[in-house]
Amino acid sequence: MLWTIADQDLTPDALDRVLSKLSLLAFDGRVEVRNCAVNTLFSCVVGLGDSLSPIQWRVCLSETLLGVLEEISSRGSQSKNGGGADTKPTSSGANPEAQSNRYKVTVHHSRDSSIKQWATTQVLALRGLERVLRQFSPQLLLAAVSTKKDEADDVEGWLKDSWARILDTAYRCAILTGGRDSLELRVVGTDLSVLCAQVSSKAGLAAANTPARVSTNMQVVNGALRSVNPSKKEQLDETNDTKVSYVEAAAAAQHRALLFRMAFDRVEELGLNLEHQSIHTDEEGSAIYVESTLLQVMTKFSGCLTALYECCKDNEMSPPTLAAQREGASNDLESKLVHVVGAIMKNAIGDPSSKYLTQAQRGCLELLQTMSLRGSFVAYEELGERAYCAFNPTERVNGGGGE
Repeated sequence: MLWTIADQDLTPDALDRVLSKLSLLAFDGRVEVRNCAVNTLFSCVVGLGDSLSPIQWRVCLSETLLGVLEEISSRGSQSKNGGGADTKPTSSGANPEAQSNRYKVTVHHSRDSSIKQWATTQVLALRGLERVLRQFSPQLLLAAVSTKKDEADDVEGWLKDSWARILDTAYRCAILTGGRDSLELRVVGTDLSVLCAQVSSKAGLAAANTPARVSTNMQVVNGALRSVNPSKKEQLDETNDTKVSYVEAAAAAQHRALLFRMAFDRVEELGLNLEHQSIHTDEEGSAIYVESTLLQVMTKFSGCLTALYECCKDNEMSPPTLAAQREGASNDLESKLVHVVGAIMKNAIGDPSSKYLTQAQRGCLELLQTMSLRGSFVAYEELGERAYCAFNPTERVNGGGGE
């Protein structure tokens, strides 16, 4: 019903009221209610994002969406510290223990505690934020420039601050421990960390794939999705917005470059953290293996790094010319990516008795090969070092040798 109200009344006041109510429901003690509210909140923003003004985008991202995400994370942490028992009354005032004799519901073991249920809600919120960033990152950049021009107070840094909050939340989720119970959060944290670097790259997310849009000239009318032709006024507004974007392109490009560097630094930090978590030896110190949940996270991370390189290969991570590389020139970002890829490949080891590479290692190997074929000398060197370690297994145990 709240989404229908937002579709029928596109005024700023109506939209603010709808988002405010959905934000309150996102903290409800009943897991089904809050999960539905989180999904509806982000779907509403994605569906109506094209109609939001720069000021509305600032409030929506920095206050509403990130406020919801951080509060959900806080509730999940409180639940974990409290032992995961649902002893507090729900938002309706009823104690679940008092109702247990009346309502007998069998819950799957993956959702049978408050900790797991709040983690599920947090995953939904992070996935919803991914949808917003995938579709509206250019609008957010222009909104940051526009609010600087339109507002009397200093709000120039609101997008930078919001970006730092997103990266902090994603990083904390990606480095969680706890086995399979934390796997979903770790995977979505890894996804979001790399996605921030992708959408803020010069080529953008379209360089890796073509994201599916929610609608094109479509609108929900009385519960049904209908085609809506843009009016002449809307077409004129779109033309004017395009003209404005050319004037603000330089400022938006500076914002984008700053956001990309912030995101890439966190990606590099995540890679180093996974490397430090990964090494385990048996009592004799003769075998190296990686815990299975961490190995799945590293597999996901290697795939994300491949997608990131596809976005940056022609700009941020374009290798210098061969002549320049012979003289010692290198691309700093490219070298850092190769270092992270090499660390993941070296440490993403499964069963010590297996004769085959893990999926994470294969993904890293393919990425290094792709970079080498595009003229990256540092990637070629890393491939050579990995080949040396493959033919000298004892070097692998001792950390990879050859350096």
